[in-house]
Amino acid sequence: MKREIRAGVLLAAVVLLAGSAPDALAQASHVFAVGSNEYGQLGIRTDTWSPTPSLISDVTAVAGGEAHSLALKDDGTVWAWGDNGYGQLGDGTTANYRRSSVRVAGLPKGVTAVAAGEFHSLFIMSATSGDLNGDGDVDGNDFAIFLAAFGRSVGQPQFDARCDYDADGTVTLADYQVWLGYYRAFVGNPAAGAPAVPAGDADFDGDVDLADFAAMQECAGGAPERALACVAIFDFDGNGEVDIMDAVEFVAAMGGG
Repeated sequence: MKREIRAGVLLAAVVLLAGSAPDALAQASHVFAVGSNEYGQLGIRTDTWSPTPSLISDVTAVAGGEAHSLALKDDGTVWAWGDNGYGQLGDGTTANYRRSSVRVAGLPKGVTAVAAGEFHSLFIMSATSGDLNGDGDVDGNDFAIFLAAFGRSVGQPQFDARCDYDADGTVTLADYQVWLGYYRAFVGNPAAGAPAVPAGDADFDGDVDLADFAAMQECAGGAPERALACVAIFDFDGNGEVDIMDAVEFVAAMGGG
């Protein structure tokens, strides 16, 4: 039989209901907790409430299960701690419990709500998380933004954190699969391929010029980390690779022919 853990209103309104998980209180976007801590579900390494924030800051929502807790941060990432016997923390393991927060693995940024059952967790994703230009839809213009960032890492000028869905510091194929999922959801076709982008126009400025030629040279030099973008932009003949025939087509496009 579950024990009901009660807490007064401490500095803020109660924003979490759970069995033996904490009643969590958000104050200045921090999480505070009180109640049973047998599985580390309070995240404060003690059995009593502390005025010190328990785990992480910038929290916008929390949820609790039988003995695990979830926190949604304002950057759209989700963090979890407590009991993990059924993998409910989503960290890729079934470690007994965790007293410190772990990010839910494989869940991209863009979560808008979290919920928890006894031994499972639920997440709601934004329907337009693939809308990179903010125009309300997910289309080729957004794919162009993604391609410009593809293969780039933190510190490189072309890196775009919005495209780094798994927040590992590099825009990779894993991020592409996430973006493609958003696109497919938007167009209502789970088998849709990526939308087409203007051939040869690597900087998507409306024409094929010397700046694009430099990008094609990078692709011709190998650049395996840029393979997806290279093929999407410079594979004029659609054979799945960038080769000499595409170079001929590119030169023709530069000349307007």
